[in-house]
Formats: sequence, C-alpha cells, structure tokens
Amino acid sequence: MGNLSKYQYLLFDLDDNLMDFQASERYALSELLKVTGIGDTKEARDSYHRYNRAMWEALERGYISREYLFARRFAAFAKRKYDIDIDDVHELNEEYQEWLGSGHELMPQAKEVLEALKQKGYHMIVVTNGAAKAQNRRLKDSGLDQYFEKVFISEEVGYQKPQKEFFDYVFQNSDATPENSLVLGDSLSSDIQGANNAGIDSVWYNPSWKVNHTSARPTYAIKSWDRLLDFLENN
Repeated sequence: MGNLSKYQYLLFDLDDNLMDFQASERYALSELLKVTGIGDTKEARDSYHRYNRAMWEALERGYISREYLFARRFAAFAKRKYDIDIDDVHELNEEYQEWLGSGHELMPQAKEVLEALKQKGYHMIVVTNGAAKAQNRRLKDSGLDQYFEKVFISEEVGYQKPQKEFFDYVFQNSDATPENSLVLGDSLSSDIQGANNAGIDSVWYNPSWKVNHTSARPTYAIKSWDRLLDFLENN
C-alpha cells in the first residue's frame, strides 16, 4: 500500500465511463419503440432522447422522484408525442430493463486499466445511477464485477448523484473517506458536481475533449483511461 497514490479508493461511475451505455441503450430503445407501436425511426429515437434527458436532469435537480421517472417516462412520451396509450407501464419498464441489462460493451482500455489498478492494490467501488437489476447484470456479464469491492446503485441507496447524501451513504458503508477517495466519471452534472457537493476530488473522463460550460469543477481531466495511471502515480 505504500506505493499508492493518496487516493486509495477509486469511485467509478459505470455508464459511458467504463461501459458503453449508448450501445446498450440503442438496442433497448429499438425494442421499446417497436413494441409500443411507435416504430424504430431516427426521429423517434432523437425525440425520446430529448425527453429522457430532460427527465434525468429533473431527477438530478430533485424536481421529480426516481419512481416517477421510471413509471412515467415511456407512457408520457408515447402519449404526448404520438398519442399512444400504454396500458401496463410497469411491465414495459421491466422489459426495457431486461433489454438494457443485456448490453455490456466496454469503453476503450477500461478493463486493462482496472486490471492494472487491481494489481497495484487500489480499492475500487462502483457509484452509479440507474436500475439495480440492469446494472448488476451488466457488471456480471461484462466481467467487471471482479474488480470492485462494493457496488452502490442509486435505486438501492435511495439517493442519486449529484446528491451529497449519495456519497455520504458510500462513506458510511465502506472504508472510503472524502480525503482518500477519487470520483471518476464522464458526467459533469452527475459525477463531477456530485464530487464537488461531497468535497471529493474528481477525474472527468472526457474522450471527446468537450469544453466545460458548467459550474462543476473536476480536479483533473483525461481523454483516455491509460492517462489515469500517470495521474495517480503523480498524486
């Protein structure tokens, strides 16, 4: 342990960070649009993405609950945009989570870096928003579950990033502390703002090198996961 960075506990986001959530969502959304009768078209996908993104932003700001998001997003979208009534929203959401959970493609270099970090003795923890059933299945099917000592999913925690309470729960249920931990995520509004709220240093995984126009302030930014090892060696 003596050769480790001061960041002994690495708190990894999952979607679009270690795992390619976009690929999983494309398949799940395609199936969803087919069974609802809307049809899998570019216009329908783009429209749903805008609606879903607005719902998640409302959740992150505390305007709506997770229960409301999962219960209403598909039905409200179908009704408002296409005047289609969905009878069993719960069953449809369960089917969507099954489709979503079947996808487990990894982001470039993710597994190699996790293996290197494990060999060096770092403690790694998953901190993710989302549905527990889908996230746990994706972790297991991808083989990433072997690298993590604990998994904290917002559905089970009762809070979601960027809420400080989410990270308070992580610290209360692990040996991680704000001082010895580092949050690693792709989302400024969720991961990096959450780290700011909880007083934790953070690394913004930013492969396309987008400009930060938000108030969230990462400690560091990387374009590829192999750069994380260099950062840890020097901190």
